[in-house]
Amino acid sequence: MPKVVVTDLVYSNAKYEKEILAPLNVELIVAYCKKEEEVIRISKDADVLLVCYAPITKKVMRSLAKCKGMIRYGVGVDNIDVEAATARGILVINVPHYGAENEVSSHALGLLLCAARKILFLDRKVRQGIWDYREARPIYRIEGSTLGLVGFGSIGKMLARKVKGLEMKVIAYDPYRKREEFEREKVQRASLEELLQRSDYVSIHVPLNQETHHLIGERQLRMMKRTAVLINTARGDVVDSQALYLALRNKWIRSACLDVIENGPLNKDHSLLQLDNVIITPHSAFYSEQSCATLQRIAAEEASRLLRGELPRSVVNEEAVARFLSRSPSAKRDNNLESC
Repeated sequence: MPKVVVTDLVYSNAKYEKEILAPLNVELIVAYCKKEEEVIRISKDADVLLVCYAPITKKVMRSLAKCKGMIRYGVGVDNIDVEAATARGILVINVPHYGAENEVSSHALGLLLCAARKILFLDRKVRQGIWDYREARPIYRIEGSTLGLVGFGSIGKMLARKVKGLEMKVIAYDPYRKREEFEREKVQRASLEELLQRSDYVSIHVPLNQETHHLIGERQLRMMKRTAVLINTARGDVVDSQALYLALRNKWIRSACLDVIENGPLNKDHSLLQLDNVIITPHSAFYSEQSCATLQRIAAEEASRLLRGELPRSVVNEEAVARFLSRSPSAKRDNNLESC
C-alpha cells in the first residue's frame, strides 16, 4: 500500500486529500511536524509528501527511502532543499495557480489603504480616549500617488488593475518580464532604483531565491521617499528586517505593512512590534476558504499523478524529470507541464 504523508496540516481538515487519494487505496498520514526530526520519523518510508511549512532539509532527504516526489502547498519552495531533492531524483512540485492572486492582491491593497489613511493608528487613539483626527497628521491623498511594484507576475498585475480605480500611477520593476506585458497592462517599466526613488507605495511581489534575498536592504530603503510606505506580501527574507527596523525608527520611510517577516513568526518582544508605524499580519494574505480548498485539491491531484506514475503538472526541479521518467516508463511528458 503506497504511503502519503501530509507533513504539517495547517488547514481545518484533510477531506480533499482523502477524497482524491481514496481510489488509489493509499495509507494517508496527517501530521503536524515543525522540526526535521519529526518529519524524518513519520516520512522515512513515504512514497509522496505533501508539505506546507515543515523543514524539508538535506538530512530529511537522505532519510527518504522511496520517495517519488513532494508537493508544496503553495508557490514558494524555500523550506525545501530543492538541490538535495534533485540529487536524489525526487521531484519537487509546487501549486502556482490556485486562485490566491485575488486574495494576495486584495490583502496588499487593504494594507496600502490602512497605511494611507492611518486607520489602525486612529483606531488605537480612539480606544485611548483620543477623538482627534489631527493625531494622524500628515495624511496624503491616495489619488495621484505612485505605486511601485517590485515583481510583475500574476499578483503584481492583479494589484495594478485593482488600484486603477483609485487613480494611482503604477510603475513596475521585473527584469524577467517582456516589454509587451507592461504595455498590455499600461504600466510603466522602471529600474529598481528608479522605482524606489519615485514611489509613494512600494509593494513586493517576487519569489525568494538567491537573487531576491535581502533585495530590499539599507541601501534600498535609504533611496525611498521619507513619506513612502513599504508593503510585503511575498517572502519575509526579501527584506532585511534589521535594516527595516532602522528605517522605521529613524523615519527613513513613513511606514511598513508586512504579511511576512524574516525569521517569523515573531515573538511579542520583537523590536518591530515596539514601533507604531508598522502593520503586521500573520502570513495570511493567501487565505480564503475558497483558495485553501482549491490549493488542497490541486496538491492532492498532483500526489495522485505521482502515485499513478504520471508526471505532475508543475515541477520545480526539471533536472529530476529524466530520472523520474526512467523509473516510470509509461509516464509521458505533458505538453501542458507548467513552470514555476
